[in-house]
Amino acid sequence: MLRNLLAATLPIMAVSAVGTASAKVDSTTNFNDYRGLWVTRYEYKYQDADYVDKIMYNAKLMGLNNISFQVRGAGDAYYDSNYESKAISWDALDAAVGSAHGYNMKLHAYINAMPMKEGSSTPNANHIWSQHPEWRLKKADGSTQPLGSGYVTFNPALPEVQQHMANVVSDIATNYDIDGVHLDYIRMIGGAIHDGYMADSTTVNLYRQDYGYPSNQYVNTKSSHYKAWVAAQITKIVDRADDALKAVKPDAELSAATWPDPYVGSSSYQQDSRWWAQHGNVDAVMQMNYSYTMSKFAENFQKYPSADQRQAAHISGIGVYLKDENPDWYPVQDMIDQLNYSKNNGANGYELFSYGDLVNYDGSLNAFGQALRDYNRNLLRERAELSTIESFQNGKGYFKASLTASGSTSGVISGSTEVVNEGHLDQTSQKITLTGSTSGWQIRHLAGKEKLAQAEGNQEFFAEGNIGFWLKTTTADMTVSLLLDDPTTGELGVWKDVIADGSWHLYEWELDDAAQWNALSAPNYGNGEVDFLQVTLDALMFRGSGDAEFYIDTIAHNPFGSLAEIPEPATLSMIMLGGLALLRRRTA
Repeated sequence: MLRNLLAATLPIMAVSAVGTASAKVDSTTNFNDYRGLWVTRYEYKYQDADYVDKIMYNAKLMGLNNISFQVRGAGDAYYDSNYESKAISWDALDAAVGSAHGYNMKLHAYINAMPMKEGSSTPNANHIWSQHPEWRLKKADGSTQPLGSGYVTFNPALPEVQQHMANVVSDIATNYDIDGVHLDYIRMIGGAIHDGYMADSTTVNLYRQDYGYPSNQYVNTKSSHYKAWVAAQITKIVDRADDALKAVKPDAELSAATWPDPYVGSSSYQQDSRWWAQHGNVDAVMQMNYSYTMSKFAENFQKYPSADQRQAAHISGIGVYLKDENPDWYPVQDMIDQLNYSKNNGANGYELFSYGDLVNYDGSLNAFGQALRDYNRNLLRERAELSTIESFQNGKGYFKASLTASGSTSGVISGSTEVVNEGHLDQTSQKITLTGSTSGWQIRHLAGKEKLAQAEGNQEFFAEGNIGFWLKTTTADMTVSLLLDDPTTGELGVWKDVIADGSWHLYEWELDDAAQWNALSAPNYGNGEVDFLQVTLDALMFRGSGDAEFYIDTIAHNPFGSLAEIPEPATLSMIMLGGLALLRRRTA
């Protein structure tokens, strides 16, 4: 029965073979599939690339899959920019992209859009504030916004500023393997218009030109009409950033951090986030819904368009940092309640602010980080389903590498692999033939489609249930195992004796049973238990002596138990129409 079940579900499993982190976010994205985190520049700027890797390790340990990593603070760059001066000596974006992808997470370059300079000190001559004084906010008398304790702002109405922002985005997309760009402070800051800025003749004339007013037409720069025009200029920056990003990387995502109450955001900060959500100016609005009370959180949440009224994803931004202001006002349960409310009310995922609030000083997960890990385990469990990693129906697939590709392979004099019509499901399998040393051989048969024996780009599976494969041989005295990337090469299943009777047999390992795992080579390669919530297959392992011939087929994962378990009879036509959901309910 199980063989028939697997055969029937193989086409469905092929559809779900790619990890959820690779799916592009939109208004239909399932909440469980976008699990995000903001990482600010203050959380790494005095560290190094190794520290960035620790951030990404912890993010993956907590079950996250989307990282917004800040690389632009105020007209400066934490990467190698062709347009703005560098804020640190090393390239943080390069480190972040490599590390995040190594853990199979998306990396979004997080940039503060409107801030031009932070703080009261005068920047050096190479800084954009010094290079382009004409881009600063000005009053009617021509005086510029003074440096102070906070941010001073670019003038968003200037075409040169709009082009500069597009150039910054294009530069990042061209030179880094990012998955998206995240815009923060994509709005006016503070009460700039109320304080009389954007009232200079250059800006007012641009307003007159847009509406066809004569050059001597009086303009009330504090009117709602003028503020709406400023908001439209900020939307132009969003649109030009999106065009610049998609011109280089069509599948990359543009997201924006948006005001908790979009009506306040529009009237007070000239940010039209509801419009962006409704019309798809961005791929995702990330509502900064930072609130101590559930009632205020819910009130703000409901002010954004519902799923049937928006084109962009609604990602629920949750302010874990509130615990720092008063732990009694924001306990762990508040975070969980806000996550659950978002999930139950149509959010397409969540983003937490920020990394430093989920870890202790020593880098270990704090109570919030541990609770988030448990929460994400449940999200992943809800979405888990029976899946096949390789069935050889379309060639060698995950096992295209030669038998001697790994340095861990030894004792093989010669060997070959080929796909043959002799599968355990009456379909195809991979035949392995080798001439081996009579004193013993070992094969590490590397797995991977994009990169061999690495997590990046390869199929992830939930680290519960069983993973295994079928093998048939008449070669005596063989043993088998498999190797996981968790997150890097490390966890080796206990060796199992092969039955050499010429029939197909299942060999499987229980992912959440530490007794079934050993470290490949501690401490650098594994620790003997599966740590991450999602892992990838590194290799199949074989041992024997002398010549050998054997077949492997249907490398698969069942998150609910043994691959040998036979569900009660079910209608195969229902399975073909989505019965994996039925299987989840039956075996959970």
